[in-house]
Amino acid sequence: MKPEDLPEDSMGIIMQPHPDGDFGVTVIHNLSDQWSEEEAEPFMDILNGLNMVLSNGFEMLAMYGAMGRMLKDVMDQADEGPEIVFEADEELLEAISDAKVIPINGKKRVH
Repeated sequence: MKPEDLPEDSMGIIMQPHPDGDFGVTVIHNLSDQWSEEEAEPFMDILNGLNMVLSNGFEMLAMYGAMGRMLKDVMDQADEGPEIVFEADEELLEAISDAKVIPINGKKRVH
C-alpha cells in the first residue's frame, strides 16, 4: 500500500501475521500540506509509538485482548442472570429475629 492510497489526512497500521506466530508491522500516513511539520509531529509520534508497542509488546497486547474477551464472556453470562442464589440458613434467620446480629451503621464510628 502506498501513502497516496490512504484518504487524505489519515494514518494506518498494517499488521501481517507470519506462519511462525510473529507478525510484521508497517505504519503509513497521508498527511496533507495543511499540517506544518510542528503540527504533524505529535501525530507521527503517536503513530511511531504504536508501531513500537505493536512490534515489541505484542505479548502484553495479546494478554489485554484475552482479558477483554474473558471480561466480555463474564458480562454476557451476567446478563443471562445470576448463577448463585443466596438462601439464608435457618440459624441466621433465627439469630436475626432474636436480635443476636448487630447492625452496622457507618455513621456511628469511633474516630
